[in-house]
Amino acid sequence: MAFGVSGCTSISYYAQSLEGHVQIMAARKNVGKLIRDPSTPKALRSKLTSASAIRRFATDELSLPDNSSYRSYVDIHRDAVI
Repeated sequence: MAFGVSGCTSISYYAQSLEGHVQIMAARKNVGKLIRDPSTPKALRSKLTSASAIRRFATDELSLPDNSSYRSYVDIHRDAVI
């Protein structure tokens, strides 16, 4: 176990990571609702519509699982999560 946590020297690293994850999960919005919402910016609506079509193709044509993947969106206000 000591080897597993040696790269992160303090509990604060894990606490910060957990806090960030919880904040992102709490801020999720349903993609379908965002597409239908007239206040959603046109550029974002277009991207979400494309992503939904791609997801539908993956499920219908490629027989990939129809689960909750790619059904929610969060604007994290930066280029990367990490």
